[in-house]
Amino acid sequence: MTLPQASPLREIGKTGVKISAIGYGGMSLAPGIYGETDDGSSVDLLKKALDIGCNFWDTMFMVRATVKKSFLESLKIGVRMYS
Repeated sequence: MTLPQASPLREIGKTGVKISAIGYGGMSLAPGIYGETDDGSSVDLLKKALDIGCNFWDTMFMVRATVKKSFLESLKIGVRMYS
């Protein structure tokens, strides 16, 4: 499998914050949304997303309510949550 080129970055307004032009929709991380979840596989998936330059993850309210903060911290990266 070949990985795509790194995702280009876009600045959010005039904040100086740059996010990837392609984001990850995180509904599959929430238990019960699409069936059972596996923390190990989810971590691998998010690390792969980071490897290809995807640093914008849409976790929406429902997912944030079910995904443990410790799970995201296990990635050992800085996580900025917005409401």
